[in-house]
Amino acid sequence: MVNNNHHKYEYVDEPSIDTELMCSICNKPFVEPVSTPCDHTFCSGCITHWVEKKRKSCPICRLQIKSSEEFTKVSRPLRNILDRLQIKCSTCGQTGLTRDSLDDHLKKICPKMTVSCPGADIKCPWTGVRDELPQHVPICKFESLRSLIGPLIIENEQLNTQREQWWTEKQKLAEQRKKQNIQINELTNKLSTISEGKSIEDN
Repeated sequence: MVNNNHHKYEYVDEPSIDTELMCSICNKPFVEPVSTPCDHTFCSGCITHWVEKKRKSCPICRLQIKSSEEFTKVSRPLRNILDRLQIKCSTCGQTGLTRDSLDDHLKKICPKMTVSCPGADIKCPWTGVRDELPQHVPICKFESLRSLIGPLIIENEQLNTQREQWWTEKQKLAEQRKKQNIQINELTNKLSTISEGKSIEDN
């Protein structure tokens, strides 16, 4: 119903956030805000969920709303203000972040996010929090064998690609053969009909 990232951060001093920036459905600052035909603003996820639950009206003024197609995206300045709201990462507790920097923080920086070994592309099964990765990499058996495993994986992928191409070509040839057999049968039937007609005439 609401933004999937909500549980990943907390607002810094949320009570001080202007109420004009708050969604009246989830009581949180707008996420991907949209406006209704009656000029009320909500989180896109909140109002879409509201409408899909058969409550076909604005939660504030009860104006009828037929579908989410009636919603319009709010202005960029408002979206920018919301994106600059100060937050704290719920995973590692880091502050000094803004909402629009959260994804980058989680993907590249957050020390408590679960990550995979760089050797995942050569089948290393290790996963752990990012701040444990420096200890894992030097002892990763897969990474130490990358020069051997890497070319084998590439060759295997190439063979799989060739096999898929071969299978596709085989399917095409089978389809062509099927069509040709149909055409042969149709021509054979026509020839038989013509031959039977001539036999009757000769008699």
